[in-house]
Amino acid sequence: MFSKCKLALVATSSVYLMGCVSPLSVEESAPNVNIDPSVESVSIAVLDKRPYVVDGDKTPDFEGIIRSGLGIPYSHSTITKEPLATYLGNRIEYGIAKKGIDVERHTTDTSTQFSELISKLESDSKPSVVFVLNEWKYDFHAFSDSSWYDVDVTVIDRTGSNTLTKHYAGEDDIPSSDAIMNEMMRLYQARFEMILSDQELRNVIEK
Repeated sequence: MFSKCKLALVATSSVYLMGCVSPLSVEESAPNVNIDPSVESVSIAVLDKRPYVVDGDKTPDFEGIIRSGLGIPYSHSTITKEPLATYLGNRIEYGIAKKGIDVERHTTDTSTQFSELISKLESDSKPSVVFVLNEWKYDFHAFSDSSWYDVDVTVIDRTGSNTLTKHYAGEDDIPSSDAIMNEMMRLYQARFEMILSDQELRNVIEK
């Protein structure tokens, strides 16, 4: 049974988003990364290929939907108004840098071509990680609250000769103990910790 508190939060989504709650900082919401610190440097990129962003139906800072008590959907952006690829990239970069690894993050937009990006990274003499967002959004309302992700992650070794792509997808329930901006950042943190703990990916990065 859904709590009255949760219903109230949905009905007052703007207050729930901000209110007197401070958003988690990049430092607080960065993933704890298991990449071996013997890796001196790494290149990363986040590429937003969500269909509704690429075709212009949603802006690049679109993060999800919050519905009113009547179920009316309202689109919400990242709390910083940054494109989602930048918002997530900042946190991934910080998480890797915390290990003492030098990180070069490549800026992307919806016009960035995956094949051109990969060609560039293959020749930069660093291991590289590219996250392609096929889906990444939430839908929060009184009777259902879910967050979906569908991501292809490509890693390239420092020589540019060994490339591996893996697919990760799932659906998470959204906790309601904190402002949704912070709950989502914690979910993102856990997702990237899961992905960057994948031993197959790490074998290529750390080679």
